[in-house]
Amino acid sequence: MDMKNEIKQVLSLQAVRSAGLSYRQSQAEMAQEIAQVLSADLPADKTLQTKDGRQLTLHLASCGFIEAPTGTGKTLAYLVALLMHHKHTGERVCVSTYTRALQRQIVNDGDLERAMQLTGVRVIPAIRLGRANFVSRRRVAECDSKYPELQASDEWQAFRAWVNGWNEHTDPLDTTFLSWGEIAGDLPRLNDKEMDVDLLAIDDAADQKKKKQAQANLPASETEAFAMQDDYFYRRHVEAAAGATLVITNHATTYLHALNGTLGEDLRAIVIDEADRLPDAVRSFLSTRMRPELALSRCEKRSGKQSQEQHDVAKALTDAMMEIGAKNVYQDITPLELRHQMPKEFSALLGILNRFSLPDCESVNDTIKTVRQAFADADDLVGGKLSGDYITYLSFSPIKKLPSFCVEPVEVKSVLGRLSKGFEDRRPTFDRIVFMSASLAHLAEDDPLARVHYAYGVDTDSLAIGTTAINPGRFGTVSFVLPDIRVGRPFLDPRDIGEGKPLPSQLQYNAVWLDYVSRALDCQPERRKLVLVPSYQDVEELLSSRAGAPSDPSGAVLLDGVVFHLRPEPAAKIARRIHDPDVRAIVTPSMWEGFNLIGKDGRSRQWIEDLMIARMPIPHVSDKVRTRQIEHLITTRGIQTQQIAGKILVEQQANAVLRKLLQGIGRGIRGGDDCVRLFLLDPRISLPGDWAQAICDAFPDSDEGDAFALAVDLHKPSHPALRKWNNSVATRWRHAIEDAQLFTINGELLSCRTPSYA
Repeated sequence: MDMKNEIKQVLSLQAVRSAGLSYRQSQAEMAQEIAQVLSADLPADKTLQTKDGRQLTLHLASCGFIEAPTGTGKTLAYLVALLMHHKHTGERVCVSTYTRALQRQIVNDGDLERAMQLTGVRVIPAIRLGRANFVSRRRVAECDSKYPELQASDEWQAFRAWVNGWNEHTDPLDTTFLSWGEIAGDLPRLNDKEMDVDLLAIDDAADQKKKKQAQANLPASETEAFAMQDDYFYRRHVEAAAGATLVITNHATTYLHALNGTLGEDLRAIVIDEADRLPDAVRSFLSTRMRPELALSRCEKRSGKQSQEQHDVAKALTDAMMEIGAKNVYQDITPLELRHQMPKEFSALLGILNRFSLPDCESVNDTIKTVRQAFADADDLVGGKLSGDYITYLSFSPIKKLPSFCVEPVEVKSVLGRLSKGFEDRRPTFDRIVFMSASLAHLAEDDPLARVHYAYGVDTDSLAIGTTAINPGRFGTVSFVLPDIRVGRPFLDPRDIGEGKPLPSQLQYNAVWLDYVSRALDCQPERRKLVLVPSYQDVEELLSSRAGAPSDPSGAVLLDGVVFHLRPEPAAKIARRIHDPDVRAIVTPSMWEGFNLIGKDGRSRQWIEDLMIARMPIPHVSDKVRTRQIEHLITTRGIQTQQIAGKILVEQQANAVLRKLLQGIGRGIRGGDDCVRLFLLDPRISLPGDWAQAICDAFPDSDEGDAFALAVDLHKPSHPALRKWNNSVATRWRHAIEDAQLFTINGELLSCRTPSYA
């Protein structure tokens, strides 16, 4: 029997119910689609000719794309398919996720055990985390001696005892920051602030290499002690993953595997869950943003060494960057532009940059060298780029105008192509790849699924199945509340973040919009609310609008039953606050995806009753990066004009925004019994015409209705994501938009008809 038919039997109604599980037809269909990709013959090799006439052999993987929203049971479906692939081939298999929460959920929430029960296939699973997740015994000991004030801290003593309790039998995953978070929640505090993870994590690979060289000269007993103190548990963790038959890892590690075989050469089949975030993960991994004084501070904490000379250099460098920002209205600027527009400031900055060095932190020092080289090569025609794929520039944060040196990839599609393509003697990273997510579709396009594979560098000939959308059998219920466009944009200046125009010198929040979102928080306070915002700055501003600026803008603040999630509090810790009876709302930028806020009673229904999208998650893209992206499109894809290339980039951004919105909406509906009210509080979005007319007629005061009608007539959303936001709403719920309420500028709910929850 072939694998596809075997899976059909494994997930049949009778088999699933006999195992005491709920049957989902969508789950069975999905597992068979995955099996089609995993069992298909590999595509034939292709011959390509280079510009210089050479012929190259292109090897392709078998690939498939499956969009499966909440409620389809995709985790169990792909685990069943992977286990059956392991049974038929004996190959190790892999799952890659964007969030660590999903990694742990796969192992701990029962889906893996259920998959093994249904298939009769047992596997050895291993979660594969990155080095920075592990606590260093050596660093803990260094902190214990370096900071005597910690001796009086009960938190520190508990943490120290936890670390000292490790031995050769300790599970490596029990030596991670995640494990401590489950035990105590917070790291110990130092100088009234939670300790920085960088202070306690094991060294990066470059530092490890140096220390191991030094270690070679130590006596055997000291060498063994050193190993137990630093990366012993991480190395055991890596070894365990190498011996596992099911590896569960994250997108960044998957990318590293594509570069250097981190996970082992015999890992040939993978399901990439949360695949919509794979490009973001790779871009983040490849990007560097360095603030001199912050980089120096972190380096000193990690190395334990201080240099007054480098303190002076870092401050001088920051001051020079701020001077350039003030003269350039805080616009991003490349080295080439700086050299031509402000030659004196360019020379001064380069001179200081040449004196800035952090040899005790090799990874940071490499970034400094990269930036220095870009400025030294400022006569490069594209403005200080490293290669055709990277751009280096001086940037300023949108709100606080903090300066930083940035190194970013122009695009990541070619990088992602390494997963599914190989040339000559290099095979693709994997032979079989299934890309899965609740939001793969390009929602700003007329045919949302037609060109999904292009964004991942996947050749059309690699597709074993067409891009498939799986729908759940039970849907849940969504009702809508739309914004009052009279509130105005979230930011005062019309040159808004994300709309492709230059940022103003002082970007300021619209106080009317802040008050509007605050009123929404207080609307029917008995209803539990999750408020999603794009940035931590949004959280700070909303908190300030209610209570004044926080004295310490970090951690989490509980005010009037509302938890304001501030950096660097882990989102998982914030999620646990739903069990606090005093908490009625959470405001966070970190729960757009990967979180399932189940009520404390253990039922499947959500804690959330009102889900609020404060503003659309349209990111600011540097003008310099955008210009370089346009150049790259014209050069590599033969786009004829800058206007066409710019339009393509805006559409790509809109697709990313709408996917994130779809993921955010999914926080409110996780199962067929869920019922949520969705507030869209961004006044920039378009409003349905018939609904807008009906709501105008519903105003008790006809003059106010006329004023709203005039605002509707003048309302012209410019960004595609603002015009097409309803594409992020599943088809099964879109009819409810016509019955939406309006949340007025005065904080009242206005209805055309009485909704079912009232």
